Amino acid sequence: MNYTEPQFVSHLLKGNEREKLLTKILIVLVASNLVLAIINGLFYYGGTTVIMEKDGTLLSFQGERKNAPITKEEIKKIAERFIKKRFEWEKFNLDEKMDNISTLVTSSLKSKIRNDLIKESSSYSSISQYVGKMSFILGESGEVVVSFDKILRLTTKPSGDGEALASIPEKIPLLSETQVQLIIVKGTSTDENPLGLYVNSVSEYAGR
Repeated sequence: MNYTEPQFVSHLLKGNEREKLLTKILIVLVASNLVLAIINGLFYYGGTTVIMEKDGTLLSFQGERKNAPITKEEIKKIAERFIKKRFEWEKFNLDEKMDNISTLVTSSLKSKIRNDLIKESSSYSSISQYVGKMSFILGESGEVVVSFDKILRLTTKPSGDGEALASIPEKIPLLSETQVQLIIVKGTSTDENPLGLYVNSVSEYAGR
């Protein structure tokens, strides 16, 4: 006599097998994530494992993770980048200017610079401006005094500005000695600003 397994029993057995398989897959996934978390923790807290090859043999050693100290030379480079992005343009464009400096300044200073440029922008429409050779005096707490020449060129004759501007030949450079004091602070590191150094204050002294 042939015995035929009831259909519902067959479905039940298949359902149990499927459940066991899903349980195994879930356990493997959880275990894998746990291992990855442990490895990441070891890398983060235990330093960096450096692997080198010598004579066909792989060598590894554990390096200690430390924050690199910020040097005066790096502060000087940030100051130089800011001065060029803030005070140079071929054809003045407010939005482009703000995009250029946004990765180098704090949010509060960015708003102040934008307001200042809006007030001054009417006089910039007919000139291009460049920065001459810079000299730096660096303090101990992020203070930087930068001295440089603003080199201005009249690109178009402005209308309604009287005989003074009308008498200035186009493209002839005019030099204005300028001194700027910057305060540079440590902030969040980003891809665009890996050192996390930001200009937080700008004081400009009138040139001659």
